[in-house]
Amino acid sequence: MNNIDINTIINIIISETGTDEIKADTELIDSGIIDSFDMISLISEFDEAFDLEIEVSDIDIDNFKKPNQIKETLVKIKERNA
Repeated sequence: MNNIDINTIINIIISETGTDEIKADTELIDSGIIDSFDMISLISEFDEAFDLEIEVSDIDIDNFKKPNQIKETLVKIKERNA
């Protein structure tokens, strides 16, 4: 499995959104950087990049508001699947 790091998460978000001013604490949803369609695409990218099995029950909008929250969520999923 690939290590889950904040830089990779940020790079995936930048790649998917075209927005290059993303930091670990950037508000993604409330700022309009991502919407629900983007979230689906990002989850798929995270799943592939980090060799995870993200389930529907893992998807809670509150866990995907900021890159640092995304990292925490993905680490929990990785630990659960280990």
